[in-house]
Amino acid sequence: MPASIESINVASRHQRPDRFRESPIQLQTLSTNGDLPATIAEQEKMLEIEIEKLPSYGIGLERGIMHGIEQGIAQGIEQGTARGARANAESLLLRLLAARFGTVDDAIRARLADASTEQLNAWAERVLTAGAVDDVFAGLADS
Repeated sequence: MPASIESINVASRHQRPDRFRESPIQLQTLSTNGDLPATIAEQEKMLEIEIEKLPSYGIGLERGIMHGIEQGIAQGIEQGTARGARANAESLLLRLLAARFGTVDDAIRARLADASTEQLNAWAERVLTAGAVDDVFAGLADS
């Protein structure tokens, strides 16, 4: 007999006893689970959890909501502060322009309304050294 066939036969002989030993265990498992679908359904039902009824769910949900509220408040404060700073910069620049050069026309007011806080502050500094209104805005691009 060739060596390869002999090795297959030896391997088969060694595997068969193990397989036969497992068969009674498998038969016992199958016989005790005669109503397998009902057993599976019962065990699945036992595993179902109403997550909303768990105490940790309520605590986690409450913490999540509180965290979201805190973030919203912080973001609102930040935005409100930025808007307030911009409004103050625009108001200051209008007062400086009026005090230094007289009446501020609508074109300049519109330009200020569209400018960023940083741009308004840069223009406010230039009011101190400008000889005319146009000098305040000369050489600086709008934001």
